[in-house]
Amino acid sequence: MPPPHHQLDLLIVGLARSGTTLLTHLLTNPNQRRLCLAEPRLTTRRAYRPGKQTYFRALGFPDPVTTGAVSDHLFTQDRAGIKEVRAKHIRDAIRRFNPRQIVLITRDARAALASYHERHQKRIDALPLLSRRFPAKLFVRTAPLMLRLLESEKDRVIVTQYERFVSSEQERDRLANLLDWPLDGELSYFAASGRGDESKKHNNVISTKSLTRPLPADNDTLNTLTPVLQKLVGYQRAFGYPLEWDAPPAIETLAPTPEQIPAG
Repeated sequence: MPPPHHQLDLLIVGLARSGTTLLTHLLTNPNQRRLCLAEPRLTTRRAYRPGKQTYFRALGFPDPVTTGAVSDHLFTQDRAGIKEVRAKHIRDAIRRFNPRQIVLITRDARAALASYHERHQKRIDALPLLSRRFPAKLFVRTAPLMLRLLESEKDRVIVTQYERFVSSEQERDRLANLLDWPLDGELSYFAASGRGDESKKHNNVISTKSLTRPLPADNDTLNTLTPVLQKLVGYQRAFGYPLEWDAPPAIETLAPTPEQIPAG
């Protein structure tokens, strides 16, 4: 176990494009000594790219910006949290920092896949040839890990559904109360993290625009994403989402609590 001053208050887990960054920024208030970091990968020794260093500096982290320095500064705060969407970094964070609470954000995998595919296509010209294939592993490794956490960490897991989170102030209040952590952060941190275009799409407010975005129907996209969705059936079923690509969206059902999800 880590020493008390290196124990996370919170770890946020979810599929890519499931609102994990949105929640992370809403929890981040440096003036109140509450920091939740987007994918800091504190368990690695790799140097941060320039854009990531800019993000940490915007949150008040001192130079030099290294994983060690980020970790040390994070754990001087009154509340310390991180979010990760890659299975390896999730497992490492749990093992090393023993978070007091774990939030699982769920989202219809069809919408998450479509959103990530759109982003991936915009970046593809800047990617090395070996990285241009859609990164299905980012989804098929994290989804089953989320289900396992419901079993192995159920005493500290809290589930919230992206669709409900962005459309219901009551759901946001419920989560803030369970965490004992106000959601009073600034969405301007999207720009600091290199994703300012996303906050502009939603006018820097919590928005439901993504809930009305139609799923892609062109053959190229479907040929890429449908096989991935087929590997996420267990995730879709556990959280009440449709199993077929062309099924209507399920945005009215609040994600079940761990006690409501059957074992296996």
